[in-house]
Amino acid sequence: MISLKQADTGTIDQALAELLEEVAFSPEKGRGIFIKPNVVIGTRDAGIITAPRVVEALLKYFSGYTITIGERSAVGVSTTEALERSGYGELARRYGAELVDLSRAPRTGVTWERGTLQLPEVLFENTYINVAKLKTHFLTTVSLCAKNQKGLLSVKDAKKFHFIGIDQAICDLGKAIKPDLNIIDGIQALEGNGPTTFGKTKKVGVLLAGDDLFQIDSAACTLMGIDPRSVKHLVPQEMPDNVCDRLTSFSSPFLKPSLENCLTVETVHFHNIRNCCSGCILAIDNGINWLMSEEKELWLQLLKKLSMESYNIYLGVGNNLARAGELANLRAFGSCSAHFARQNNLPCIKGCPPSPKEILHLFELG
Repeated sequence: MISLKQADTGTIDQALAELLEEVAFSPEKGRGIFIKPNVVIGTRDAGIITAPRVVEALLKYFSGYTITIGERSAVGVSTTEALERSGYGELARRYGAELVDLSRAPRTGVTWERGTLQLPEVLFENTYINVAKLKTHFLTTVSLCAKNQKGLLSVKDAKKFHFIGIDQAICDLGKAIKPDLNIIDGIQALEGNGPTTFGKTKKVGVLLAGDDLFQIDSAACTLMGIDPRSVKHLVPQEMPDNVCDRLTSFSSPFLKPSLENCLTVETVHFHNIRNCCSGCILAIDNGINWLMSEEKELWLQLLKKLSMESYNIYLGVGNNLARAGELANLRAFGSCSAHFARQNNLPCIKGCPPSPKEILHLFELG
């Protein structure tokens, strides 16, 4: 069952209530509710994260239940800080909900397609509501409900996903862990080189809800003008005719992500990006976000550098750059690129991933 409603910040409560009635969702009596939003980084940008206002509507609707909100942000990002900066700390305190940093939460082993995953105990102790964001992703094409579940993983397991093959691992996780309810916040969305600050905010004004993770993601892809069959981590699902008609009315083609142009600055060039995971790209992304929001003088210094010279950044495993000696300001970023750096006598910033603050060393700031 899947449904969607037009919504804006002023009508979220009513739209969400109608959605829950249409999909006939009712939490199991005697159990609490676990809500998993997408808070990839700490920001108030409602195009990047699940808007706290959407989760607030759930807290109001299920006011008689014990509710836990939990997330593990991007590898290299402090989840506790991200939840606070994005407004979830304030929200949880206001409504008496428990806020959990899943990177520190007790875990239990769960058998899946590839052995055992360590997943948060809170996931199995409560009714599970997956509240994703409507956005694109430069490695996985989209970041919706299936991708949002990656935030349930420990840092160790999250890193393994990239060696398995990120799309296949996300698909297998979606088959193993099935939320009781899936919601996609598409009031403010993100297009282009998501999932964070390299993307562009896009107003869509829609909320989606459904009980099948792959079906709701397929519907969201259709709304975004993306063929679900082109998204490698999805198992495309057929849509009921009434849903297809409503998707058509909301359809709003998104700018698609481009691996080669993740950083939209003409003087910064990434190399070997198809052989890296998102961790290093997000570390650079988060580092730039940190400069913009907290280190204004260093941010202006970076802009001045980029206006005067080019930088070439090599990421990921392998030695796949034949003309390395011809490129100006070439440096390696992330532990996977250390072998390439040694072979070519280049500086390498190590870490899996490096801290976002290593942006200072990457561009020789300070």
